[in-house]
Amino acid sequence: MNEHHNYRVRTRCFSSLVLLVTVIGCGGSPVPDPMARNVRKEVLALCTDLIRDAVFLELAQLQAGNAHYFVANGYPECDYQAWVEAKEDSEGVARVVELTDERMQGLHLTLENVRVESKEVDLRRITCLADLGLGNGKSADIRYRVQYTEEDRLYVEVEFVD
Repeated sequence: MNEHHNYRVRTRCFSSLVLLVTVIGCGGSPVPDPMARNVRKEVLALCTDLIRDAVFLELAQLQAGNAHYFVANGYPECDYQAWVEAKEDSEGVARVVELTDERMQGLHLTLENVRVESKEVDLRRITCLADLGLGNGKSADIRYRVQYTEEDRLYVEVEFVD
């Protein structure tokens, strides 16, 4: 996970050959479509990861009083995926993973009110602001950037904004 201007940021790269063929075939824009199904899917997946990591860290700290306690006592670093892989080795680790998974079950994210903030045709990048619906009537503001790489793959970056 990268830190960027005091916001937690996640990035993910994936193949966009079908989208690229569609864009070229339809004479579309050289920048990605921020409303395309695969873009929205990746944005929501990254948001889910960010929220899960925050919930996990909070629960790990509540279980131990200090997340660094786990690392100092031979637990894996405070990373959700590392703990999923190590949950068979420790009841404490398994409990934190279980609690995290329970909290995440009711999360039904939606991307709403997408607004284009900037379009950089020369970089093949678009930046958008959106409301992230949390499924409980509440929402959070996010900014996401979508760009085609030199390999014609989509690069997606998401951050929560205040």
